[in-house]
Amino acid sequence: MKMNAVTFGAIMLLIGGLINTLPPVSRGLANLFDGSPVAQIVIGAVSIIAGVVLFARHSSLAS
Repeated sequence: MKMNAVTFGAIMLLIGGLINTLPPVSRGLANLFDGSPVAQIVIGAVSIIAGVVLFARHSSLAS
């Protein structure tokens, strides 16, 4: 399977959604980093960057 920006963005959004939807997973990941939500922040930041890249590509293709 070819990993393009759309697929990568969708996967990151699914992972972020699962982490936020399932409290035990969220707590478990936070406990890995002494109670700090590092994994959630990193996944959220990567999802935002993927969204910006997708938006920029779409905007450049439209013009």
